[in-house]
Formats: sequence, C-alpha cells, structure tokens
Amino acid sequence: MPKNDLYWAFNAIIRVREGNTVAGMASPEPRLDARVALSSVCLILMFLGAWTCDGAILSLSAMPHGYLAVRCLSLVAYGIAFVGFAVAARGARRFAGERRALRRGLACGAGALLVGACALAVIPSPAGAAAMGIAFLIKSVGPPLSIAALFLFARLDAARASKAAAVAMGIAFLGECGLRALFDLAPFAGVLALTFGAVCQLAGCLLAAALLGKDSRDAFDAAHSEVAVGVPTGTSAREVASASPAGRTAKVLLCLAATALMLGYLRSGASPGNAVGAVASAAVLVALGLTAWCLPRLDDRALFAVALVCVAAAFLLDPLISLVAPTVTLTLADIGTILFEIIIWIVSFSLVRTGGSALLRAASARLAAVCGHAAGTLVAVGAGALAQASPELAQAAPLVILFIYIVMLVAFTRQVPIAGGGALTGGSDDALSASTSVGVPSEGSLLAGQEYWAAPCRLLAEEHGLTPRETEVLEQLAQGRDLAFMEEKFVLSRNTVKMHVRNVYAKLGVHSKQEVIGLVDATRSALVGR
Repeated sequence: MPKNDLYWAFNAIIRVREGNTVAGMASPEPRLDARVALSSVCLILMFLGAWTCDGAILSLSAMPHGYLAVRCLSLVAYGIAFVGFAVAARGARRFAGERRALRRGLACGAGALLVGACALAVIPSPAGAAAMGIAFLIKSVGPPLSIAALFLFARLDAARASKAAAVAMGIAFLGECGLRALFDLAPFAGVLALTFGAVCQLAGCLLAAALLGKDSRDAFDAAHSEVAVGVPTGTSAREVASASPAGRTAKVLLCLAATALMLGYLRSGASPGNAVGAVASAAVLVALGLTAWCLPRLDDRALFAVALVCVAAAFLLDPLISLVAPTVTLTLADIGTILFEIIIWIVSFSLVRTGGSALLRAASARLAAVCGHAAGTLVAVGAGALAQASPELAQAAPLVILFIYIVMLVAFTRQVPIAGGGALTGGSDDALSASTSVGVPSEGSLLAGQEYWAAPCRLLAEEHGLTPRETEVLEQLAQGRDLAFMEEKFVLSRNTVKMHVRNVYAKLGVHSKQEVIGLVDATRSALVGR
C-alpha cells in the first residue's frame, strides 16, 4: 500500500474516533489547527485589552461624559483608520499591499497605545482636553488590531472560524468578569488594569503581525471566497460574474450597524458598569463549548434566535419576570449582549470573505459596528437622563431600540441575517448570501446530505473525464474548501493538491473557484429539475 494511502487510512481511523466520518460520507470537520488557535488567542487579547483599558480610562481620568465619550473617541479613531486603509487598499496590490498596510497600522496603533498609557499612568487624573487626547491615543490601537483580526479569521475555513470566534469571545467575556472582580480587590486597581489592558493589546498586535507575516498568497486566496455577496445558490457562473454586490454589501453593513445599536444599548443601558455578569458569561461559554465540540458546524440561525428571544424577553417581560426573579431579566440581557457581539463578529469576517478588497471590507464592517455601538450608547445615556424627568419615557427606550432593530431586519434582509455556518440569506434575488453559505442545501432539497454535493460532481466528472481523486477535489471546491483543508483531508502535499485543482479547472474549462461553484450549482439545478 502506498505511503499516502497508509497516512489516509490512519487519519480516517482518527477521525472516526473523533466522531467524524470517512470519505464517501459527510465531510469530516478537521481538528483545530495552529492558525485557528492563534487567531482565537489574538481575538481574546484584543477584547480583553480593549475592555480593560476602557475601565482604566474611566477610573484614572476625569473623562467628561464617561463611557459615551470613550465610544465617541473610538468612533473617531475608526473613522480615521477607515480613510487611511481605504487609501492604502486603493493603491495596494491585492493581499501583499493590504497585509503591509495592516502591519504598518498595527505598529502605529501600538506606538499610540504606549504613549497614551504612559501619559495616563504619569499624569494624575487628567481632565478636559488632556483626558480626551490620552483616551484617543489609547483607543487608536483598536481599529488596526480588530481589522487585522478580521483579516486573519477571513482566511480560515468558515465552519472552524465561526466556532473558534464564538468560543474565544465567550472566554473573553468570562475573563472580563474575573479580571473586574480581581482588580476591585487589588490596590492601585486603575493602574493595574491599564497595564494589563495595554500588555494584552500589544501582545495582540505582535501576534497579528506575526500571523500576517506567515500568510501566503495561495493560502489566503484559497480561503478568501470569490463568490459575491447577494448571489443566490443555483446562479450560473456567468450570472455570478455579472452580479453587482455593492448594494447588498451596504445592506449587510446597515444590518451590522443595527445589531451594534442593540449591543451598544445593552452594554450601556442594561449591564451595570458596561459589563456583563459572570453567570451569563459562564452559561454562554459552556453552551458554546459543547456546541463546538459536538457539532460539525455552528448553527448561527439558532444563535441569533436565542439572542433575539433573550433580549425581547428582557425588554418586554421585565415587569412579569421581576415579580418572580429580579435578576433573571439582567441575565437574559447579558446573554443577548454576548450573543449579539459574537454574531457581529461572525457576520463581519464572513463579509470580508466575499471578494473585493478584504482590507476595505474589514474596515467598513468595523466602522459600521462602531457607529451602531456609539449610537446605542447615546440612546442609553439619553434614556438615563430622561429617567430623572419622566420615568415613562425612559422605560420606552428599550422598546424603541427593539422596534428599530426589527424594522431594520424587515427592511434590509426580508429574513434574519446570519452568516458563518448558516447563511446571510433572504427570500429572493435581493437576499444576502455570504460566502460561507455557498451551496448549503435548503430544507426540502431533493438532493439531501452528501448527495447534494456528490451527485452533480459525479455527473460533471463523467462528462469531463475526471479521475476519482479529481472528483473528490471537485466536491471540496464546490463547498468552498481551501487548499489547507484538502491537504489535511486527503493527506497530500500542498503541491499535489494544487496539481489536482489545476487539472479540475482545465478539464471543466473554468478559471476560478467561483466558476466551479456556479457550474456545480447549475448542474444540481438541472438534476433536480429532471
């Protein structure tokens, strides 16, 4: 038996032991590799550092308007970063130039963070313009670091990226709870929190820069889906190529902003101290961990449904729930807060994968989210001010936020927008379709399970004379798999996988993964219509 076959058999046995299946059945979910783990660590460091630094800014300075001012300064920083990265993306070559611009942004952000943190630690209780300037320097690291993290997650396999991001953010929320309790007991809590937050973000910058430096063009292009946003399944390759995603991308950004509006209000108006509780954090982390361990794919529609139900219950049923258990309402709001933060992140990196300039899309997604977050914080602050004059108006604020969010969903998506393991889908050609959901079978499909992929690929293989291995590669390409995934699945070298991909392209007469997906979808539609 050839050496590669021995390796394949050994890996197949391991995957069966892990609860996966072998070739010919459902596609196995690969083990969490180093790239996913390191990207997740970068995400945890980013969020923990940002949240901790926010608390330190508020405790060590006489910041006017408190948390609202911090959010507005963050918005300004993201606006400046968006302009800078948009200019860089316009004049840069694909991938190499964008990666270089990101690494320069990380260096500038890290330098500004160091200056701001040192100034805040040395100057006693800065106020006014000095406090605003110091806070702006500290917040300047957020845009390049978060955009770089999106860039990193966009190059991963969609299913693994969604699960890893969800678990990582659950860890970050629970870590925030533990650190808050620890800093409350420690002397010099503000300086300690500032030091810890700055170190976390600097470590995140270094890790992100290192990961960007290790990326290769082939790995990024393979993971970076070429399917345009808004193209429904079953569209031909020619129709895909002619589709214009700009309007649908704008809808995704508006939905991101609306979800962030809800999140901003929850963080500022429902969670004491702009932080979620330990009970909600632990519950969400356990649930996400079990889901990621047991299921091959994160069900993002279920994730969104749970978030919306929890928030609606906290807003609408508060008078009833408070009679039985006063703390339950707050816990429900905290669960919704965590899940909405996760959904925003998953939708954002799914948008980055959908073609065009990854840097520009990442910057746009983060700017939209920060705009919504700042608007939600403003509404929460306004509701708090109204509470002193008219409690009835203050109680209406969460209902208004919920109403706005539902209207946005109806107006811009016609369905709930979810990406990652599910889909950013709608009910017609105007619906949104993220790259991670390309080719996912709908309920009631005549070709169910693995046949959804295998049947059209077998037909194409027979028509174009593909070998068995090339047919297997075709199935993976049809599902949007990257070179790293196929390299691990088939236990082949990267060059061998590239050779098979080139052969598939040549025999089918296509030139990109986008055209492969369109051809397979068209063949499937023809099979179902017979």
